[in-house]
Amino acid sequence: MRERIEACGCRLVFLPRYSPDFNPIEGAFSKLKTFLRRVQARTREALEAAIGAGLQTITAQDARGWFKHCGYPLTAQSS
Repeated sequence: MRERIEACGCRLVFLPRYSPDFNPIEGAFSKLKTFLRRVQARTREALEAAIGAGLQTITAQDARGWFKHCGYPLTAQSS
């Protein structure tokens, strides 16, 4: 599998054993949970709508920051 991935010009990066400190998704979950607490959705329908709205608040800049915070190298292309 590695050969096929590298043949496409991609690089394989392995994650360490699970640690929330090194997992960028934890930053996204944190931002989403903060948003959900603020809007106080109390019904299933309101919660589903709030999750959609909350996900829309996550930006590419947020994602870059979370990856950088977790120690992932960012190339000039991804900055």
